Amino acid sequence: MTNSIKINLFGGMSVEVDNNLLLNSNSKLYQHWKLLAYLVLHKDTSLAAKQIIYAMYGEYEDSVNAQNTLKNTVYCLRKELGDNSFVLFNNGSYKWNEENSILLDIDKFNNLIQSLSQSDDIDYKKSLYKSIIDLYKGDILPQLQKDKWAADLSQYYRQKFTKAVLEYLEILFDNKQYNEILAVANHATNIDTYNEYFYLYMFKALYFMNMNTLIVSTYMQINKIINNDFSSEAANEIQKIYEDANKKLNKIELDIAVIKDTLKETTFDNSPIKGPFFCGFEVFKQMYQFNVRAAAREERAIILMLLTVTDKSDKVPDNKILLDAMLELREVLTNTIRKNDIFTQYSKAQYLLMLSTDAADKAQIAFSRIKNNFIDYLNINQLNLISKLSMQDFDEAKKMTEMQ
Repeated sequence: MTNSIKINLFGGMSVEVDNNLLLNSNSKLYQHWKLLAYLVLHKDTSLAAKQIIYAMYGEYEDSVNAQNTLKNTVYCLRKELGDNSFVLFNNGSYKWNEENSILLDIDKFNNLIQSLSQSDDIDYKKSLYKSIIDLYKGDILPQLQKDKWAADLSQYYRQKFTKAVLEYLEILFDNKQYNEILAVANHATNIDTYNEYFYLYMFKALYFMNMNTLIVSTYMQINKIINNDFSSEAANEIQKIYEDANKKLNKIELDIAVIKDTLKETTFDNSPIKGPFFCGFEVFKQMYQFNVRAAAREERAIILMLLTVTDKSDKVPDNKILLDAMLELREVLTNTIRKNDIFTQYSKAQYLLMLSTDAADKAQIAFSRIKNNFIDYLNINQLNLISKLSMQDFDEAKKMTEMQ
């Protein structure tokens, strides 16, 4: 019996068998799904049990126990897929049954990349670039980045995606297709937040579209990324675009309604404002100093919370792991703490929060909510989240105010 199976791996794994969804991209990857991913990525090869055991369980020895564990995993996979014929076993090796029709997003991606090198027609290549960018939803198997085979594969396809995006942006820039540049760059920065060249093309497009207000607001949103993670060349070029736009906006305005409109908090895509206020550290410091003054008048406390991401040894994790963790934690904070709370990134492994409550027990409840919403990610990636509170009472705040 032949079956039709569709598997996507970019941005998370999903599985459909005969149009029935068995796994969506947000689901937890149990061992049998991990095995399925490994088998289909090597679908043209018979894999020795020892090789699979090493890939699945790391340093696991090829023992009787390991063999039995693998057999149980194969059994679970076959049961989940609903047909034993998906996974073949012969002479100590496992293999994906090629008689089944399989549609794999990585195969489609590879075919598109290959087609790029076989054509000189610009319009056709542009359509290929668009298909590549639409297909790439994020890193391959993001839940398995601690597995070397998955991490290496993810890095390989991330590089292919980045190269395709930059080539496409260059073509669009040469053809003055600035709106399309903004669409592509916005999509690409959502996937790779720290690629400086994606932002550079974005700012160039905004500049040639004379969108000075958006240049200034966008620059303020990503200022910390630019200063901390961009090369001096890219940072300087973006800085020049920002300064030029800022000069054009720096004019006398007599209509206070217009001024009030420019002060409104906005998002990049004009979606409704939600969650707490995130800002750079210098802005955070000024807001803290302002709140110190208010606390002295109102005789209340100010509570700061410092959140630190560490590994299980309480050390700073590797950069790649830490980067993903900090992005994930920022999303958790955005969806967990109150709209009138304020937070900033204090260091590469820390967020600093100024909470709207003045009670330590309520601050502790807030941390419990944060950790509960982050716990699955922490467990999967073998990380810890450490919290430290600082409560400044109104007497201390009053002294600080008097000293200024």
